[in-house]
Amino acid sequence: MMRRNDKMLNITEINFETGSEDMLLRGTITDNHLSYQSEIYLSVTFLNRLISDLQKQTGMEDLAGRFETEPMYDEDTYLYRLNLKSAGISNAQLPVSALPDTIRQIRA
Repeated sequence: MMRRNDKMLNITEINFETGSEDMLLRGTITDNHLSYQSEIYLSVTFLNRLISDLQKQTGMEDLAGRFETEPMYDEDTYLYRLNLKSAGISNAQLPVSALPDTIRQIRA
């Protein structure tokens, strides 16, 4: 049986909404020879740490400035989306053990 810290999350997209307490990470979790698509909801308070870790890993200092902004259902709410592949970032990965313990994972 594999431990949680043996798994890696290859992040493909980060999404969050204005005023939301959660953010959505999309990507692939790799566990040795197995891999599967996953969506993980985390507290938006983890966002600064995540961006900092990804900037160190990728060497891109302007990662926060690469989020696309999309107006939502009213004039005060926006969706912030960072598609890492579109931004030219291919090596954005974190060990699952680096994620907070309070994650909600969705997979099919």
